[in-house]
Amino acid sequence: MAQDFEKRIDFLNYLINKELYNEAILESELIKKQFKNDSEQKELLNILIAKSYFHIDKDSALYYLDMIKQIEHKYYNYSKLLSSYLYLLDKENEKATIELLKVQNMDTSENCIYDLLNKSILTIENKTKDSVRLICSDLFYQERVINENQEKLKSIKNKSPLIAGVMSGLVPGLGKIYVGKKKEGISNFLIISLLGYQAYEGYRIGGKKDLRFITFSSLFSVFYIGNIWGSTLSVQIKKQETYEEVYNNISVTLTVPVDKLFKSK
Repeated sequence: MAQDFEKRIDFLNYLINKELYNEAILESELIKKQFKNDSEQKELLNILIAKSYFHIDKDSALYYLDMIKQIEHKYYNYSKLLSSYLYLLDKENEKATIELLKVQNMDTSENCIYDLLNKSILTIENKTKDSVRLICSDLFYQERVINENQEKLKSIKNKSPLIAGVMSGLVPGLGKIYVGKKKEGISNFLIISLLGYQAYEGYRIGGKKDLRFITFSSLFSVFYIGNIWGSTLSVQIKKQETYEEVYNNISVTLTVPVDKLFKSK
């Protein structure tokens, strides 16, 4: 029976390595039904089921990864690191951190991915002050990406809606430029300047009752006030856009090292 189980596990590993995940899920269910496994076999099977679900159903993968509870088991740290990554992908940073805190007695490769995940979470949450130093030299690219994204978060962190509004009140579009939306700022400046010029020309030629003056001065007022209000709102919008950009950049840069971890056992 033990040999039969090992053969089925080898086949299950084959399916996973070939990225035949749906077939692997079906095979794992058959193995569960056909074999009464001891605790070690169950943990091995749970890991393989989690790996089968890993790329197609995060919730199911997390469920089976969470079933690895024996600290002394060789898959324990592995399961917690993969769980942390999946929680990070779902933007559940607190849960991702909790999974990292469960990791114990790491080997070198586990230390590398632990350090990378930890620094990634801290960066996404904007809790780092200095450039990242990762412990593994082969993560140079990931280190650079994280540091670049730290700078993006720092650049927007202290932007003030009040300052943006005042700046756009003084010079239309300047608040948008202050926030980092240069093209929108220039566009606002040109539109409002053109409306103001047309209103001035209407007043100069026909006075206050001139239709041209009335039309363009009304448009100028609407765009001018909207420009100030939009500049104040753009601070929060820019912060959210920057956060999403940072999250996406870090998620992408984690793909290669996590995939290496995924295939390591």
